[in-house]
Amino acid sequence: PYFGRSAGLRDIWQNMLGALLAVAVLIPQRPMRWAATVLALALLVLELLNPTLSLVDRAIARYQFPVLSDFTTPLETRRWSSGAVDSTVYRTGERSLRVILSADRQYPGTTLRRSFGDWSGFETLELSVFLTNNTPLDLTVSIRDREHATRGGPFHDRFNRTFQLQPGWTDLAIPVADIRDAPRGRTLDLDQLTDMAVFATNLDEPRIIYLDRIQLTP
Repeated sequence: PYFGRSAGLRDIWQNMLGALLAVAVLIPQRPMRWAATVLALALLVLELLNPTLSLVDRAIARYQFPVLSDFTTPLETRRWSSGAVDSTVYRTGERSLRVILSADRQYPGTTLRRSFGDWSGFETLELSVFLTNNTPLDLTVSIRDREHATRGGPFHDRFNRTFQLQPGWTDLAIPVADIRDAPRGRTLDLDQLTDMAVFATNLDEPRIIYLDRIQLTP
């Protein structure tokens, strides 16, 4: 509790993998040692695959900046907390992120958790959102920095803006200065941004949106 951690099956799995690696090194019988080594290495590769792919996408994200996400690379969904790449609806390129907004959650949506460089040299955050069916939808864009995440700051300690989407594509443009000056009593650190959430609130029925062309412009 002092470090914000909680018990989980993944902790047990990683402990068992560490024990298996020790057995592979220390077991005296050579045939069993080889078998344990092969098994331990295979499981280690599986364990390291996910963080390795995430590191690769981090490098791609740094290269793409100031484009935050355009869904042209196969690993980009790792930057988002939910959603799936879709090739049937897109604003630019050939793909977008399809996000299901569930009616059983208070704030259904998705969060960009990667691809944040220094926004201070840019004028505008742009993103395109496609709304299905014929009913308008209120969608909120919320942006937080490291200080807000560390302190668990309140609603007014971050950037929040709600837009009413009409059916079809809506191109949103948010001045970076508005994002910087949004918190009360301080400014967002544009070089230490950590999350950009896109969400609806208390829906009566599930909705579907598509996100594309998320970028900073001079």
